[in-house]
Amino acid sequence: MDAARAENLYAKLVKQAEAEASAVKTMSTKAWARWTDAVADAVYARANEILPAIDGADQTERFKQVGSLLGAVDAERAIVPGLDEAGYVTWLLRWNKWFRQKQVKLNLPPIGHQRSFEILTEIHNASWQKDAGFKAFCLAVSDAHRRIFDMRKAFADAGLPQTDIYTAMHFLQQHALPVDALTDNTATDLHHLSTKAPPLTAFGGYADWGPGNHGSIPANKEGHFLKHVLDAHPKEDLPWQGECAIWWKALDLKFTREDAEGKLGALWHKVMVHFPAEPKGQLPFDKVEAVIGVVKAGGGWPALLKGQFVASHAAAYAAFALNLSRTMSHAIVHTYPTKAQVLVKGVKDPYYVGGRMEGSVLGLSTCFVPKPGTDLVNLHEATKIWRVSPL
Repeated sequence: MDAARAENLYAKLVKQAEAEASAVKTMSTKAWARWTDAVADAVYARANEILPAIDGADQTERFKQVGSLLGAVDAERAIVPGLDEAGYVTWLLRWNKWFRQKQVKLNLPPIGHQRSFEILTEIHNASWQKDAGFKAFCLAVSDAHRRIFDMRKAFADAGLPQTDIYTAMHFLQQHALPVDALTDNTATDLHHLSTKAPPLTAFGGYADWGPGNHGSIPANKEGHFLKHVLDAHPKEDLPWQGECAIWWKALDLKFTREDAEGKLGALWHKVMVHFPAEPKGQLPFDKVEAVIGVVKAGGGWPALLKGQFVASHAAAYAAFALNLSRTMSHAIVHTYPTKAQVLVKGVKDPYYVGGRMEGSVLGLSTCFVPKPGTDLVNLHEATKIWRVSPL
């Protein structure tokens, strides 16, 4: 770089309106001599656009940042075949403008040049930078470029086009929904739910159960039956055993005196008072909570009897829950406070019905009766992303 070009860059980008600083000027002239004229011309031509990226620092800091920029343009322009000095500066300025960045390097860890230019190119080629959803996302979150980088990977891992992330931004903004709800944990689910449970539609319910937290659909169905109907889940205690009585009545679960006497073992003598006197007499529904409390305290249901209940009523529980989902109200798409998962919650008083995306399939995850006094209608409103049920 010749002395005249160095002088021009110094005056334009480093000195600005501050008093002359001969030491910095001398450093600039010497340090920039090794850069080519083409690099100097490319940077100077876009100086007015570069200024905001280095605004606010003192002369010494601006000198360092301009030097860093010159070095980046000289070294990094060859990363992309056919990209000259002016092209690199152009892309860098676009990156800073779109993502509201205050740096002069495009190669930010862990994104790197290749991914940076992929992101820049896909946004520019489809004009996503002009889309209201993209703009709203970049304004709403910090480090938007990193969020997009992470979400692109999430879409690719899910077997979806990476550019679907911009479609998801557009969808949320178009419906006046919070675009900052998009993260690498939620984006693919929200993208699927935009068509499977869109805002203010008549949700048709779940086609089937999903695996939930149990690894498979059969295990999920059985696990929830054991927990909510028998309070017999191997890892989770039921918050209140009164729920069991509601399910026993809903499923018309029959438990006769002779069956209890023959299969409860030593527990029988602790619960016999709750059964009718006749052998075929069924445990009254208003006595279910008391019996289950005794059974739970006494070590739980004997395996043979528990297996009998599962065989006779677990499928009915699962079918009952699916039917509830088809007529539930107050359905919303929401996250947990950690925003690590997206769910669809609905209400069919007194039942709570919840589901989530299992890959590309929306599956029922749980159905239970919360404790009395729970506000089912407003449950999870604090983390709602959109309302599914029409108002």
